[in-house]
Formats: sequence, structure tokens, C-alpha cells
Amino acid sequence: MITYENTVTIRDLLERAVQLYRDKIYLRYEREDDVIYDITYERFGELCRIVGAYVNEERKKWGRPVHVGLFGSSSVHYISTMVGVMASGNVAVPLVYQLDLAHLADCLNRAEVDILFYDWEHEPVVKDLKDLCPGIKEYYSIQTVRKAPSLNDILKDMRFTGKEWAVNGEACEAGGDDLCMILYTSGTTGRGKGVMLTNANLTGNVLSLDDVDDGVDNTVCLNVLPIHHSFCINTNVFHMMAIGATLCINGPLSLLGKHLRTFEPTLIYIVPMIAKSLYNKIAALAASDPGLTEADALRAVYGRNIRRIVCGGGGLSPELAKKYAALNVRI
Repeated sequence: MITYENTVTIRDLLERAVQLYRDKIYLRYEREDDVIYDITYERFGELCRIVGAYVNEERKKWGRPVHVGLFGSSSVHYISTMVGVMASGNVAVPLVYQLDLAHLADCLNRAEVDILFYDWEHEPVVKDLKDLCPGIKEYYSIQTVRKAPSLNDILKDMRFTGKEWAVNGEACEAGGDDLCMILYTSGTTGRGKGVMLTNANLTGNVLSLDDVDDGVDNTVCLNVLPIHHSFCINTNVFHMMAIGATLCINGPLSLLGKHLRTFEPTLIYIVPMIAKSLYNKIAALAASDPGLTEADALRAVYGRNIRRIVCGGGGLSPELAKKYAALNVRI
């Protein structure tokens, strides 16, 4: 089990991980040029502190914690912004990017969001939000664009060094009982409820987990789960950080097959439907080639290193679990 003594806040968790795993790779991703990029724990910490310092400058103006909305899909800058906001003593509000305009505006207003970071592809929706969400004071594209304020403007601001959580060292301290995230439920019986999570809610979940990859060094996890879900935030983002693992970002689900072969994870968190779909590919591949065993087909689908699959969000068929176990994959 992970032991992080006196770790009760997101900042504690992050700073401890940076100290322990400074030069290890935390985030790995592929861009459209098919080149793999790596972000070390040290660099990730710097990105988080830059965002945190910016948000704390805004906090000084308003005299209270800042609520920061995030509207987009998983990326290095989404994750570093989300963690930076919480670790600086402020409040992150991850939003479902498939929401229609009315529901999105409702969530933003009820969460009292002050600043919104968004993927540029959602700019048409964000443009319409401005009349519906008068409380939002600043909008930033997560991607660098010339025609609008972007996260890159903050990252290039000379006031923010990446070494401190605030300009002139006046950092805001958060405690375990302080709010750090508002996460909306799916709203299947009405409007989604904004669940208020404290630092200790999140770190308590993370630190109660065992090393799911059986203590093996160099755990590599592929992030497939939606970044605005607690399953993803607790397991992919924070638990991988706590054990010094590498988290590879999949992006669109259509790239899953390619990125399984590219990143060759040892571990993956998925829902049962995806586990079944991938097993069906294994079975079909083995059936199509008499010279190919199911173990060979497993490696062709998942890569050479898969050892563990964690399923959640629905019922897992015992039969499916047995089929994976027969391939020496614990699910």
C-alpha cells in the first residue's frame, strides 16, 4: 500500500510525487505528427505551479477561492491545469464536454465558475456561453491560438516561474477539509448534482488503493476513461502520480487500438463494454489465423506488456474475467 505520511491535500500529493520521481516520465502522448512526447514529474510540477500562481493572483483580486471550469478532453494541459488549480488551494470544475448549451450554462452558473479553460474545438459553444454565464470573468483556450486568450499566454507570463504557487511567495494554503473540486453527476433523473469534494476526499481515495500493478516497477497506464469522471481522476491521474507510474493519454476512443500498440501499457482502466470489445478482437484474430495463439492475439491487440485490467462503471461478466485469466491477464 502507498504510504505518503501527512499527505492530506492535492498539493501534498503532487509535491511528494515530484520529489520522489522527479526525472521519471509522468505523462506521455502522441501528437498528429506521430511523434511521442514525454512530460517528467518535475516539468509537470512546474506546469501546475504556473497555473496555480496565475489563479492565486486572481484570488487576490476577489478575496476568495477561485472556481475554474474545464471543458474539454484529456490532455497534458487539461490535466496540469486541473491539478494546478486544486493544488493551489482553489476549486476545479471538470465538465462533460458532450453537454448541450443550456445544460452546460446551468452547470457553470450553479458552480459559480469564475474562469473557463476550454478546448478550442468548442469555441462556437463557448462564444454562446458568454451571454448565459455573466459570472465568468475570463476564458482561455487550452490550445494555443492567435485569435483568443489561451493557456500559453499564462505559461509564457514572466511573473510565473513554475517554482512557486504564488507571485512573491504569498501562496494560499488549503487544508484537508477545504473544497477543491465540484464534480457533476450524470443527471439521469433531472439536473446533474454538483458534488462538492474536499482535498481529503480525493487523497483519501487515492492513498487507500494498493499498487494495482502488483508492485512492478515502471507501471505504464493508458488513459481511456473520460477526464471529467471521478473514476478517471482518482485512478488515472492521482493514483498513477502517487505510485510514480507513466500515464499515456489516448485521446479519442477511435485511437484506442493504435495507442495500445504504440504505448504498450502494463495496466489499463476501462469499462466492461470496452474489455469485451477488445477480447472479441483477440478471439477473432486468433480464429482468422490457425498459426496464431490467443496469447499471440492478446499481444497484437493490447501490446506486449499488459498484465492488469481494472473494470468499473458496470457489471463485469464472470465468463469474460475467466477468459482474460486464461491469458494470464488479471481483470
